Amino acid sequence: MPSRYEGFGYALAEAMCAGLPAIAARAASLPELAGTGVPLVDPEDVAGWVAAIGNLLANSRAEADAAARRATALANFSWVAVAERMLAVYARVAAVQ
Repeated sequence: MPSRYEGFGYALAEAMCAGLPAIAARAASLPELAGTGVPLVDPEDVAGWVAAIGNLLANSRAEADAAARRATALANFSWVAVAERMLAVYARVAAVQ
C-alpha cells in the first residue's frame, strides 16, 4: 500500500485480517496500523518497494508471518474487538456524568 496519505488504511487492515502479505508506506496512519509485522517503505523510494516485494516473494516464512499478522490484526481490528473498545469508551464517558 504505497499511499502518501491514509486516514486509516482500511485496505491494509483487510489484507492483514485475511493473512495476506503486505507492504505499506512509511506515511500517515499506515505505520501505526502495520505495527511490526508489515515492512514499511518510504512512498517515494522505488528501489525500496522493489526490494520489499522481492523480499516478500523470497521469504520462506511468508505463510507463518502472514498467520501472525492475521492474528494481530483480528485482535485489534475485528468488529468484535472494535465494538469492545467502543463500549469501554461509552462506559468511561457515562461514568464521568
